[in-house]
Amino acid sequence: MRSAGKTAEIAGDHIRTISTLRFVAKMDALAVADAALVRELVVEMYGLA
Repeated sequence: MRSAGKTAEIAGDHIRTISTLRFVAKMDALAVADAALVRELVVEMYGLA
């Protein structure tokens, strides 16, 4: 993904507890395709549906 104009990676295994509002705000800032990839990773890692 790109963040602040630079190539970046998301470390899905380094998710820590953050407020839902803050998480949603960060997800909303991602491109739709990038948000979908993060969502898929979280579902895969934590079995959320």
